[in-house]
Amino acid sequence: MRIIISLLLLSAVIACSEPAEVAEVDTRVESPTLAIALTSIPAGFELETNDGDALSVRAVKGQPEGRLWFEMGPLVDGGINLVAVVNAQRASYEALPDSTFFGNREIQMMNGRVAWYSRGRFDDGTGEVEEFRVSTLHPVQNRQMTLFYRYPAADDSAERLNDLLLLLSEIESLDSPSKEPSEAPSE
Repeated sequence: MRIIISLLLLSAVIACSEPAEVAEVDTRVESPTLAIALTSIPAGFELETNDGDALSVRAVKGQPEGRLWFEMGPLVDGGINLVAVVNAQRASYEALPDSTFFGNREIQMMNGRVAWYSRGRFDDGTGEVEEFRVSTLHPVQNRQMTLFYRYPAADDSAERLNDLLLLLSEIESLDSPSKEPSEAPSE
């Protein structure tokens, strides 16, 4: 009888206590037009746009302001020279008003692919902003993929780079590696 009373009291205490916080469930985001998916959106960000060629996430309220978005180059027949791409990014940063270019760096991604990032500061008309650009190859299509991260300029570049690399690690292809046309069924 004491065991039953103890269990009833324990049940009453549990029922009256604050409910435990439920962890947010990461959701997969697919962009058929870009032929990529984000396996999840990192904590502190939320989906902003997923429409046609536009895929972007932004910082949630209460987090430092920032926006990340993708741009894809055209499909090409030959190779893509990422070193030339980041050298062109330097020129594009230097052409912006009140700009400072902080350099490029090669990074090895967890999936074995190579990417390059560039960082610069400039005035975007609303104030000084900082921007990272990570350029790499699409996971299976022969095209350049660039991930941009723009935020108000501050002294938190290392943390911002970590956010960017975390999102980059969540990318996977929606296409199979083979893009060969299928053969007609034989009769």
